[in-house]
Amino acid sequence: MANPTRGEVAITLAGKDYAMRPTMAFIAEAEAAHGSLIALIERFGRNRWTVAELAGVIALALRDEGPGPRAIAEAVHEAGPVHFVEPVLRLCHNALTGGRPLEADPGNGEGAAAAPTPPPTAMQA
Repeated sequence: MANPTRGEVAITLAGKDYAMRPTMAFIAEAEAAHGSLIALIERFGRNRWTVAELAGVIALALRDEGPGPRAIAEAVHEAGPVHFVEPVLRLCHNALTGGRPLEADPGNGEGAAAAPTPPPTAMQA
């Protein structure tokens, strides 16, 4: 079961529930494979993603507990890739924010550096 206070995001693949975790290893591997997380969030938010990229991010997030990358790609394809955009977008956002909303820094009165806000996906529009 996903723990939202840790930034985890629930996902169901082939009828089985998993928790995608925004670990430092996930961040490093996702950025090595797909570029910066900010750019990835922007691409997903603007519906400029590929199915391979979507399945790849899920595979990285489930590396230690999920099925292998090929099984993930097949499950994503069978379920309909568009259904996974929002959870992946939320996972990447949580990786940058720790799963918490950004708050103003009381020390200097300025806000924290802003991580991109996930824009609405086509499913939400």
